[in-house]
Amino acid sequence: MEDRSRSSSPRAKTEKEAKATESVVMKIEIGNSDVVGNVRNCLRSRFQKVVVVATDETALEKVDRELATAGLIVPGRVQIVLRKGSAI
Repeated sequence: MEDRSRSSSPRAKTEKEAKATESVVMKIEIGNSDVVGNVRNCLRSRFQKVVVVATDETALEKVDRELATAGLIVPGRVQIVLRKGSAI
């Protein structure tokens, strides 16, 4: 009898390989740049994921508003986060 518990399916291997080659770019946003243009350029450059890090609440609100208006809040591809802690 063949032991199949140790072998992985071809699909599982492909998904693992895809995760290993995923490209992510992080953009730091202080509220003064063209965040819409920057995110569009990242997506055009074929990054699989764009993470925009807002440095404060004001920048977070601006980024969220501008990306939403431009239709660039794409689940799984574009993420907006607020920086926590102090700069080192």
